[in-house]
Amino acid sequence: MALQLELDLWQQLNQAEAVPVESDLQQLQERLDLVVAQLPLEEKLSTAGTALLQMAEILSRRAEVFLRDWRDAHNDDGPILDLDDEMGMVRQSMVLDDDLIAEPDPVTRRTLPKEECESIVVLKDKASLLEELETELRVEQPDEVLQVLEEEDVLAWVHAISTYLQGTSGMVPLVELKQELQLSLVPIWLGMLLGGFQFEQRGGFYDQNVWIKTGALNSQP
Repeated sequence: MALQLELDLWQQLNQAEAVPVESDLQQLQERLDLVVAQLPLEEKLSTAGTALLQMAEILSRRAEVFLRDWRDAHNDDGPILDLDDEMGMVRQSMVLDDDLIAEPDPVTRRTLPKEECESIVVLKDKASLLEELETELRVEQPDEVLQVLEEEDVLAWVHAISTYLQGTSGMVPLVELKQELQLSLVPIWLGMLLGGFQFEQRGGFYDQNVWIKTGALNSQP
């Protein structure tokens, strides 16, 4: 039974990673809680850690889709084509044999100037695109950049953890944080990982020997 639940979890995670916009992270979170609860102690941390990293990747990919859609909608030059993602759909070159389609009588053909044939598609490398997106979105539409994270309550989890830690000092055990915030372990772990909180692992995934440092972040959420 436990093995089948775990297999179903990995299958659902892989499907969600393929179509991140349509994925249901709440359902994946509940499935992970169920799977981890039935695993032996030595397998809990490994399984939960791998699944949480994959869920974070799904969130990242979903954010990229939202950012790309927003960028296309606000780009006066037209949509930006990312060749890394579209290489299978781009025609590299084409050779046309005029003898196969030539008319019996000569036909005068008008050669279009180069500027009339240029596509409106703008090709940019990933580094330049990400730099422009970071600048424009930070100045113009910061709320839209965070829309995808807000839909999954990730920011709420990070904020709840940060608020609680500000009222304490020293080290806070994971179990205490779970009880005070009334959240399951999956959103707490996601909030800690994505929020950049520092913690010490002194035991298993569900042990009380996981301690979070108060007032210390790797990066502000």
